[in-house]
Amino acid sequence: ALFDPLKDAEELASDWPIAMAADPHPRKLWAMVWVAIAPNGDWYVVREWPDQNYPPYWSIRGGKIDGKSPTFDSYADVIRRVEDSLPGGSDRVLWREMDPNMGMSPAAGSGYDTIMRALGARGLYFRADVSDNREQGISAVRELVSFNAKEPVSELNHPRLRVAASCRNVIWSFHNLIHKEWANSDREPRPDVEDAGKD
Repeated sequence: ALFDPLKDAEELASDWPIAMAADPHPRKLWAMVWVAIAPNGDWYVVREWPDQNYPPYWSIRGGKIDGKSPTFDSYADVIRRVEDSLPGGSDRVLWREMDPNMGMSPAAGSGYDTIMRALGARGLYFRADVSDNREQGISAVRELVSFNAKEPVSELNHPRLRVAASCRNVIWSFHNLIHKEWANSDREPRPDVEDAGKD
């Protein structure tokens, strides 16, 4: 279920709290999203970064920020730019979550022992106490987007997760996150997902 933030701006009150999630990577650009939480518990993906070079910029090895190799300072600048651009400003961002596998990993060259602490030293504080179980995450998203498609969409029957039409990489990932159905010609199940859509 998509929404257009230009057409549906009145639906996204500027005082709704926002949660941000970051998926760092040592060799690709980090994938980041900002989600507004409505009073009824619905989630609205309102921003993404990277927000260019569709299909997913973050699936490409390497990548630049403002024409230069990424640093912790440049990631901090990106996060602040995005959050300052939110209607109502950056004070709406009440939670920042990070992939625990990467968030707690060494922040090489930063002078800090983890990526989370390197960003904390730049005034951006993250938690990394979420589950890193991929199947659990996929199940949670499926629950958020499920509704009875045989009935009309209504206040009680609608997906609880909606994505802004401008968040093209998130939309692409929904269409391309697929399970590798079989590990071999004997059709043994393989629960992995394709790398292109998993971020």
